[in-house]
Amino acid sequence: MIENKVALITGVSSGIGREIAQVLAQRGARVFGTVRNLRGANAIERVELVCMDVTEEASVKAAVKSVLEKTSDYPSLRRPKKAGDGNH
Repeated sequence: MIENKVALITGVSSGIGREIAQVLAQRGARVFGTVRNLRGANAIERVELVCMDVTEEASVKAAVKSVLEKTSDYPSLRRPKKAGDGNH
């Protein structure tokens, strides 16, 4: 059930965020994990690291935009509807 799903997990540098990212990736999800510093981050197999600082709105917006662009071919991913696009 998790295959062909996308997950965005915050705080994958360590702890529960890292564990969740690993489990979801092992089970077939496409996983994006956020870290504050890409250079200092340890890679996680099958997890795409994304730079994001949850305390900075611009950083969060940029990270989400990046993930949405990379997953435009995933129909199961819910995207915000824009006013006037006829898809309400």
